[in-house]
Amino acid sequence: MAALREFELPFEGTSIHCWEGGSGVPIVLLHGSGAGVGIYSNFKRVIGPLAGKYHVLAADLIGFGRSGYKPQKPYYDMDMWVRQARMLVDRFAGEPVVLVGHSLSGSIVLKAAAGLPSARAVITTGTTGMPKAEGRAGPRWRYPEGRDAVRAAVERTFYDKSFATEDEVDSRLAVLTASGYREYFESMFSEDPAHYLKVAALEDAELSAIACPVVLMHGFQDASFAPEDTSLPLARKIRDSKVIVLNRCAHSVAVEHAPTFLTAIDELVARTEPVSTKEN
Repeated sequence: MAALREFELPFEGTSIHCWEGGSGVPIVLLHGSGAGVGIYSNFKRVIGPLAGKYHVLAADLIGFGRSGYKPQKPYYDMDMWVRQARMLVDRFAGEPVVLVGHSLSGSIVLKAAAGLPSARAVITTGTTGMPKAEGRAGPRWRYPEGRDAVRAAVERTFYDKSFATEDEVDSRLAVLTASGYREYFESMFSEDPAHYLKVAALEDAELSAIACPVVLMHGFQDASFAPEDTSLPLARKIRDSKVIVLNRCAHSVAVEHAPTFLTAIDELVARTEPVSTKEN
C-alpha cells in the first residue's frame, strides 16, 4: 500500500491540509460537511487502496478537518470550495483528473467539472445538488453537544452501526473542540438547512456543461438525502451518467461498501480516456 505524505497548500489567505500518494491516473478526493469531519471520515477504507493503483490527492475542505478557516464570512462558500477543488485539479498541470466528492462535495466536484476540460470523470457518494431533499430527515448541520451527540451523528451515517467507531468519534471531537471552532461552525451553519441545500444546488446550465462521465453512488437507507431526491434527478440532466443505489447502505458509501466503491472507480477509469485524447 502506497504511503501518503501530508502537507499544507496556501489558499486564499488560509491553508488546505492535503494527503498525496501513489502514481498513475490522478484522483482528487473531497469529503462532506458533517460536524467535525475530515477526509478520513468519509474515505478511510479506500484512500490506501486507491493510492496503491492511482495518484491520489485528498484534502480537507476549508473550514473542516485540519485545513484552515476562511478569513472572512460567509464561511459557507460554495464558490470558494469549487475554486479549492479546481486548484487541486490544477496541480496535475492539465492531466485528466477523476474528481470524487462525498455529500456536499458531490455538488462541489460536479460544479468544478462543469466546463472543465481536465475533468476525466466524476464520482459522487450520497451527494447534494438539488434545491430540496424532502424524502428524508435531511442534514443536521448543528454543533453536537458532547460525546454522545457526536457518536449519534456518526451512527446516523451508517446502516451497519459497527462502522461508527470510537476512533471516528475521537477524530471529530478533536476538530470540534479546537479553539474557536464552535463559533466558526455555528456561524457557517447559522441558517435553516434548506438555505444551504439551495446554495449547493446545480443549475441546469452547469449540469449540461459536464462533458465527462459521472457515476452517482447512493445508499438506499441514506438518512440525509434520498437517492430519488438528489442522485436520480441529477443523473437525468447529465449527459453521461450512471446511478448506483446500494441496499443496506446509509450515507457513508465509501466506508460501508468500500469494495463496491473501489470497483466503481476502477470501472470508471478503465472506460474513460483523457479528455484531450477524445477531442483530437
